[in-house]
Amino acid sequence: NNVSIRMMVDDLLGAVHHTLFMVQFAPAEGFSASEHFHPFEELYYFVQGAADGRLEGEPCRVEAGDLVFAGVGATHGFATAGDVPVRWIEAQAPMPPKSSGTIFVADWSE
Repeated sequence: NNVSIRMMVDDLLGAVHHTLFMVQFAPAEGFSASEHFHPFEELYYFVQGAADGRLEGEPCRVEAGDLVFAGVGATHGFATAGDVPVRWIEAQAPMPPKSSGTIFVADWSE
């Protein structure tokens, strides 16, 4: 598997307003978190590697030490760049819905 997620704070620990977890994407051709949006905010703190991102449709490069904020409805997505896995700590607030909370841009493009 090219993606690993380690939950640190979630509803299983009694959280009702937010989640906090670590994500790692191994280098893999074409593998990414496709550009998407949802009805909650996310904050990403990159701790390892680099990624090519898209934030509100604009390309960007993020790497260890960068902090990225995606507000409610803001499109965002990342793909590993280079030979080192990209890893970040992610916080979400409010708590994401149990289902149907993420909309992928590619599903709605012509």
